[in-house]
Amino acid sequence: MNYWTINNILVIKYDENGNQLWVKNFSYAPNGFVNQIPKVMSDASGNCYISGGSEEQPYVVKYDSAGTLIYGTLVPKPAGYTRSGSYDMAFDASGNIFITGNCDSSSTVNYYTSKLNSSGVVQWSKIFRGQVNYQSRAVKLQLEQAEMFM
Repeated sequence: MNYWTINNILVIKYDENGNQLWVKNFSYAPNGFVNQIPKVMSDASGNCYISGGSEEQPYVVKYDSAGTLIYGTLVPKPAGYTRSGSYDMAFDASGNIFITGNCDSSSTVNYYTSKLNSSGVVQWSKIFRGQVNYQSRAVKLQLEQAEMFM
């Protein structure tokens, strides 16, 4: 099987002995855009979470421990912004997923954070506006109890 195609993401799961368990190949990038995956995480059940962006729009993908796709969610970019991307991800004990990154307007890049529920449905997105003509990016997300820091 040929896994190498332009702009696709390849995710491989190995066991503790280095044996390959499964391979997944996907793309959420429109033609002409590059996929980026800055964050891959797993939970206590062995589910795999992938957050990334396509220079256009962030996404979150979830596979179960056997490699079955649970969901792939494109997170809508905010109205009035030309593109957005994700740089970090965290999840809480309830299975909610938080991503953070940036969104671009015509002259400014701002902080961007979204919350998805355990089914991958976007609950909210927030923007922290940076200075005009300045490039701001949220690159780290930390959840502590009921608070979020970025």
